[in-house]
Amino acid sequence: MVTVADSRESAGRRRLGGAMRYSFMMLVALLAPAAPSIAASERVIYSFTGKNDGNSPGVGLINVGDQLYGTSFVGGVYNQGVFYSLSPTGQLSVVHSFGGPNGDAAFPYAELIAHDGMIYGTTEMGGANGVGTVYAIAPDSNAFSILTSFDNIDGNHPTGGVMFDKGRLFGTTQNGGTAGDGVVFALTLTGSERVIHNFTGADGTWPAASLIKVGDDFYGTTEKGGKFGRGIFFSVMKNRKVKILHSFGGGSDGIMVYAGPGLVYDNRLIYGMTYDGGTAGQGIVYSMTLDGQETILHNFGATAGDGANPYGTLLKVGAQFYGTTAGGGMHGQGTIYRLSPTGDEAIVHSFGVKPDDAKFPSSVLVKLEGAYYGVSAYGGTYGAGAVFEFKP
Repeated sequence: MVTVADSRESAGRRRLGGAMRYSFMMLVALLAPAAPSIAASERVIYSFTGKNDGNSPGVGLINVGDQLYGTSFVGGVYNQGVFYSLSPTGQLSVVHSFGGPNGDAAFPYAELIAHDGMIYGTTEMGGANGVGTVYAIAPDSNAFSILTSFDNIDGNHPTGGVMFDKGRLFGTTQNGGTAGDGVVFALTLTGSERVIHNFTGADGTWPAASLIKVGDDFYGTTEKGGKFGRGIFFSVMKNRKVKILHSFGGGSDGIMVYAGPGLVYDNRLIYGMTYDGGTAGQGIVYSMTLDGQETILHNFGATAGDGANPYGTLLKVGAQFYGTTAGGGMHGQGTIYRLSPTGDEAIVHSFGVKPDDAKFPSSVLVKLEGAYYGVSAYGGTYGAGAVFEFKP
């Protein structure tokens, strides 16, 4: 059984992993051939101060109308995170400071979704029982509400976001459930929740990332468990039974599907990433058939200046994907990369080119008004993280 302490350690590793690998990536840069690169324009549009406006922004970033919305993991009035709105010109407003009295949600990190005029997200802690929540915010009025507070039996510490399907929200918690190894849950928009599946270790442990839906089935990943104990790729079938489709094996295969890397479906394949593993030990991008046949498209860290430890979710732009890595690049502080469906990769931007640049990006990339936006957990003018814009 995975303990809550293990879960917290895992969360810390994924937030700091890119920075800790700086020295290793500098050695790789000296020994390896150079990764291809393409020209792009990147700039920081907002630097978090680490105070009431937030600190260490999470992977959640979404565009609704002409505004960006996101979260920070800490900072705010209670130092337990904020939900903010941001214009493309860099004007930030704090919508909600997490961690207030009376069982407020606390420490938001995961991806956000928008549906029917509302934005939905999760927090790793807080709520009536202190072990996490699903919350909703109305962008028009900034009204905030907690839809459910987890209680250990129905899961605890959700690190992935939620998805919407047929009038309900579906998601995972990293811990809790009957075996303490996490759950898949369903939640109505009025707050009625039920557990669909309890993970038991043998069928996966720590489902950390968001689910996606393809046809009648859901697909997801876990950080641990499976045949080799290094995480699995699974489906939740129409009858709500979980099926292991692939066990990550380490070595040339991936290891550790953290909360950051989400899944994308395109042209009968699901694309995803692992934070570690691969030939250079710095993570991979893979494609997976719906029955679990894996193809490794790219091994990070094998060439000088390449990214390391992919984070966030791939964004499809035309015939290409764009993504971020939490480490690597020419300055060891992360990259934006472009990838074809067949695995041809090029570096779009290496972070850390200036002292106040974004560092160690941890974001889902979103498009708004002809540009692309993301967040970094560190960097910016004050070192507390940044929102950046880039134009390939």
